[in-house]
Amino acid sequence: MKYLFQAEREHRAHLVTLMCCMDERDRVQKKTFTKWINQHLLKVRKHINDLYEDLRDGHNLISLLEVLSGDTLPRERDFLKTLRLVSGTEACAVEQHGDTVDGDDDKGPRERGRMRFHRLQNVQIALDYLKRRQVKLVNIRNDDITDGNPKLTLGLIWTIILHFQIMKSHHKAAASPTLVTMLYFHLRRGDVYLSIAW
Repeated sequence: MKYLFQAEREHRAHLVTLMCCMDERDRVQKKTFTKWINQHLLKVRKHINDLYEDLRDGHNLISLLEVLSGDTLPRERDFLKTLRLVSGTEACAVEQHGDTVDGDDDKGPRERGRMRFHRLQNVQIALDYLKRRQVKLVNIRNDDITDGNPKLTLGLIWTIILHFQIMKSHHKAAASPTLVTMLYFHLRRGDVYLSIAW
């Protein structure tokens, strides 16, 4: 019986060690992928601080794909470009009654386009674009990214890195030493989250 308790304790200690290693690996990947994204977003004067939070609305994800591919992608209700001017009758209604004509009373024009539906749509635009480029995405849905799911966000960025950076390096036959080191390290450890169809 004493041996059973000892084995149980050792098993729990091993599990705690594994969990710590997994957390550390995720933290390192998050930091590495954030730096990689910022390196590319710098070209369009954008920056992310938190990988899981800053990709949730889909705008930074679309910008990243635009920089990597050279293509222009649509965006759902781009709130910076589609600010609606209030007409004279709507302005009068707001002034007199304190509410808007269309019933959107709690959100000013800057808030439009930031609803969950718009975020989901923007992430879906990015995922559809990747599918059109024959990037195989396994078990990644728009709501996973919009909800900030860490594992699937890391998996999506890993897939994008593999598709754009490695394919680019393959064609030029000169991969970045840092990226090759990272790829080798993760492949050796079996950390690739998704299967990729070239």
